[in-house]
Amino acid sequence: MRKLEKIRNDKEEIEFFSLLVHNYHKLATMRIMQILREKWNLDEDETKEIIISIIGRMVNESAYALHGIMKGSGMRIEQILPPMTIQILKEALLHGNVIDPQQRMDINTDIKEFKDFLVKLDKKTDLII
Repeated sequence: MRKLEKIRNDKEEIEFFSLLVHNYHKLATMRIMQILREKWNLDEDETKEIIISIIGRMVNESAYALHGIMKGSGMRIEQILPPMTIQILKEALLHGNVIDPQQRMDINTDIKEFKDFLVKLDKKTDLII
């Protein structure tokens, strides 16, 4: 646990971790979308609707996982989620306010970086989901 504490206090490691989770989340969404398109023979124009459904299900799974962690660890949500995440969720749920994804400051969401990530994954097959 001491090693993790050191990592949690390292800005570069935090950025690496955040970007890694972001990229795998995006990759999982794309892979699920690909499977559903093939299984249900969906057209390209139905992509937006598929993505909305996938993200809804992912949030659902994350909510149940979060509650399981809270129950098992005795931790409160404020100890698990970053403050900005809690604020974003509150704004959306309570007030219907949404943020502009371009204003995201915790990671670089550049599409080129995601493409580079995919190229690296292709070379390191042990990292593929």
